[in-house]
Amino acid sequence: MTDQKPTKPPQAPAKPASTAPAKSPAAPPAKAAAPGAKPAAAKSPEEAELEAKIARQILAKNPKLRDAGFDTAWIVERQSTARKGAKALPPGALDTTDLDSLRDAYDERMAGLEAQIEQLKQTIHDTKRGAREAIAQWVSTHEKPNDKTQVKQALDLRRAFLDAVGYKG
Repeated sequence: MTDQKPTKPPQAPAKPASTAPAKSPAAPPAKAAAPGAKPAAAKSPEEAELEAKIARQILAKNPKLRDAGFDTAWIVERQSTARKGAKALPPGALDTTDLDSLRDAYDERMAGLEAQIEQLKQTIHDTKRGAREAIAQWVSTHEKPNDKTQVKQALDLRRAFLDAVGYKG
């Protein structure tokens, strides 16, 4: 009896709920794609995470959507439907799906750049504060109780630097 193996493999621990929409089992079969193109249903984990990230940004910029009960999965599904061209365009209508994708990519890139700008502004602020503290320390070390003229002259010669870091000593 010790030679028997369990009939079911052990289950992996439960994964946290994904923000990507569940795939519908009744989805129609995909149309034949161009040679070398990936099928629409086969998304890499990176693509799914990017879609979820964009959806979270949309919800962050539009809190009324979240207040109305919309969530990340709904946004991702809505974007996928829009990109698939769920509605057939009337004859002569302009397909703007690619233009919308370009706008989305631009918005995402600009959001990333704005975040980098904020980080750089904070770094500049911290650097200037450090310089002001170092200048104040230098002044307290070199200033003589009876004669402050040499330190004042040294600071006056470097007024442009002191102004750039915001030193008011």
